[in-house]
Parts: sequence; structure tokens; C-alpha cells
Amino acid sequence: MSNKFDIKQKLSPLVLIFIIFFSLNPTTSIAEVSEEVAYMDGDLLVLPQIVIGKNTWFNVSLEKHSDGNLTLVSHEGKTKKILPSVAVFKKGRIYINVLNDADEIISNVRYKYIAGTEYQFKLESFDTPLLTSDISFENRKTNLWVDYVTVRDPIVREKISKDYETCVCEYYGVGYADFDLDGDDDLLVSTVWWGEGYLDDYTLENYRDIPVELYLNDGFGNFSYTEDLFEELPPLASNTRKVITADFNGDIYPDIFLAETGFDGDPFPGAKNTLILSSIQGKYKAIKIDDTASFSHAAASGDIDSDGDSDIITIGDDGILFYENNGLGKFTKSKIDYFPGPWGIFNLEVFDFNNDTYLDLITTGHYWTTKTQIVFGPDFDHGIEIQNSDLTQDHVVNDIQFADLDGDGINEIIQSTTGGKDEFYVGAYIEVIYFDEEMNQESNQIVYENSERIGGPDRLSPKWIWWLKIADINEDGRLDIMEDDKHDGTILLNTGNRNFVLRTE
Repeated sequence: MSNKFDIKQKLSPLVLIFIIFFSLNPTTSIAEVSEEVAYMDGDLLVLPQIVIGKNTWFNVSLEKHSDGNLTLVSHEGKTKKILPSVAVFKKGRIYINVLNDADEIISNVRYKYIAGTEYQFKLESFDTPLLTSDISFENRKTNLWVDYVTVRDPIVREKISKDYETCVCEYYGVGYADFDLDGDDDLLVSTVWWGEGYLDDYTLENYRDIPVELYLNDGFGNFSYTEDLFEELPPLASNTRKVITADFNGDIYPDIFLAETGFDGDPFPGAKNTLILSSIQGKYKAIKIDDTASFSHAAASGDIDSDGDSDIITIGDDGILFYENNGLGKFTKSKIDYFPGPWGIFNLEVFDFNNDTYLDLITTGHYWTTKTQIVFGPDFDHGIEIQNSDLTQDHVVNDIQFADLDGDGINEIIQSTTGGKDEFYVGAYIEVIYFDEEMNQESNQIVYENSERIGGPDRLSPKWIWWLKIADINEDGRLDIMEDDKHDGTILLNTGNRNFVLRTE
């Protein structure tokens, strides 16, 4: 009998055991590479691909016994190549990236060979990942509260400052997701090129793109910088104004979309938005979702067309753009005709505001130019305008959140604003807008006002509030309001009856 391998490869005894097993259990056909994750089919654990030595084997099945142990039973062929695979066998263990059981999804699964048995393995360890919602707004919710100024690794700061000739001052684009599927939220951040931090050197000729940074959580809120999850070097980004996360290609791993503005000055050339997709190995690679550069300040995702995957809505130079997902992370672009153009719109979210199971689109930005609007899905052919208070009529609306703060079963809009029409980006304000059961706007409430917050990119003094965070920080059963960046530490504790008390960390 001839086993089809070269003994000169000096493979480990356990790898030889695998190869001998497969040689004694011939296949009738060679399967093509599948993009599926590993899955349970009755009592069989099926691995669409597994790398063993220098080969990739397809549709390997292992029978699960009552004690939880596995026994190899069959396969459908191999190729003498190492292909992207959902699993790998090495050092006496089967490592599985993601396993989709009928009742749950587990990740980073490790089975150990049971010595002295015929092809039997015992479960050694696994993680339970944080699953990614198809609605990017839901993925903004996390129990983490991070100081974005101090989270950056000092070595990374020094390298970027030197290589890209920038102050590496602050983050604008921030996204949370369990990128390594180990059960906690990690952090992807994208910064803005500010030169030395003074606008004198902020010119189109000097302007640079900056690499994104990925920080993994150790489970205790401590973050470490890594490049290991990228197939290549970390992608460059061009003034990311918003990061959104969702599972765009259906492989369980969260994917990333960067809404990019580009050089923020005349002639406003824009940039090509970046899509960072995961592979079945849990590695990430960036592509451009569109060949057209655009001055894009915002994006949001959700199952807009109700076909089971997460689509993307963003802002382009010619209006609000809809990127329809085919379920595999490939998108077709069209325009939402309700909006004549993007003028004055610099932020958006998707959220089922009227509770009819369809996602609605909420747009905002330069309020004095274009008022905040809720446009109702699924057709996006009608909507309502939201009235700001007298204080914020001339403001830029930086961010919008939705939550039931007063416990009456009706969502409020919570928005962060700063000076706009007359004094751009001067001051920080938080406003709550209340509605009745018929979705009629009931009242406005300014819960935070600080006209002195005009700090610069260096963050040495407080600046306007870019992103908001809603969470029950003191665990009293009521949702509180805080700025997403812990650096300036603003917290508005909800004491009930629509009252809020300022606390600063």
C-alpha cells in the first residue's frame, strides 16, 4: 500500500496518523473550497476545509459521541496546497476558528488528540464570541468606556508621528466589535492627519493618509495594539469620520466600514470609502467599496431591504447612497431619491424609530441648513422634521442616539451639538428630544451646556462632544448619558423624572 506523501517532509507522527487515515478512506470526488464555517450536522462535526501538514482536506467529518469526544469518519478529498481554511491540525490539536452548532456559536475551538486511540479527540477549550448585530447602531453599544487619547500605544504614536509627520492628536472614527471572537469587545480606531496640530501646515500638498489601529481587549479592559489580524499591513484611511461594524459577508466575524472625508478643505477632493472584510481564517483585508471619491462624513448599516443581510447607507457628494449587500460582502450602489442632495447632512443613523419592524433613516448635521429628519423605511418616501431648541437652532449636530431615558416605553432622541452657523465648533451641548405615543414631538431639554469647550486637536483642554454613549453606568436601572470618549469624562446621571445630574470622571 502506498500512502501519498513524501516521508522526507519529516511530518510529525500525528500528522502521519491523519494522512494514513485519509489514505485508507478514499474519496469519490474532490470538493471545491467552501466559504462556510465549521458546523454540526446531527452527530457530525463538519470541517469544510482543514490544513494538515502541507495539504488542505475538504469536508472532513468527525462523529460526536455522548461523552463529547470526536472520531474521524470521512472526508471528500484534498489538494496539495495550503488554502484558506476554517481549521488547522498541528501539534496534536485541531484548531477551529468558528463552529456553528445548532444551539450556539463558539469560537477559537481546540480539540486535543487522545493518545492511544484511533483518531479520537477531546474538547480542550473554546470561547463564546460576542455576536455582531446587522444594525451598526446596535454595535455602538458596549460596556467599555475608553479614553481615546491615552489608549494609543506609545510606540505606535511615535512611529506614526515620525513616519507620517503628524501630531497623532485624536481619533474621530471609533468602532467596537469582538474582532478575535474571544468574548469581549475590541477597538478599531482611525485618526485624522493634522500635521503639527496647527492649521498653517494643513494643506492639500502636505496631507497624508494614516493607518488604522486595532487594539485587542484582554477581557479586563486593557488594550494591546496588534497587526496580526490583518492579511497585509493595516490599511490607510483618509480622515475617517465614522466607523461602523456589521457582519457583511456572513462568516460570523465582524466587518468594518470606514466613512472617509479626505482632505477637509478647498477643493474638498473627498476620498474613497474603505470596506475591511474578514476571511474564514479571521484575517482582515481592506478594499474600496466604490471607485468614486466622495466627501463622506457618515455611514450606518442594517438590513434595509429585508433580505437577511446588512446593507450600508452613507453620504456622497451627490446625495444619500444605498449600498445593497448580496450577502457575501459585495455591494451594488444606488441613490435614495427622497433627499435632493447632501447639503447640510453630515451624520446619519438607521433605527426602527416607529417600531414597525422596518429600519428608518435619521439624518442630521448643519441644522440651520437642513433640519434633522426621520425618513421612514422601507420605502424612504416620507418623513418628519425634528425641531431643535432655540439654543441649538444654529448648531452642528455631531451625533444622535436613541433610548428610552424616562422609562415610558417611548424612545427619545439624544443629540450632541456644537456651534455652527456663527461660531463653528465652539462649545459642547447635549439635548434630549421627547415624543408622545403618536410620535409627535413633545418637548426639548438641554441637559448639558458648556460654551467654553473649544479645545484643539491636541486634547489638552476639553473640546466639543463628537460621539455620545448611553449606558446605565451606576447600575441603578436608569440609562445615563455620557460622552463616548472618556478623556474629558462627562457623565449625566439619570436620577429619574427627566432629571440629570452632572458628574465628571
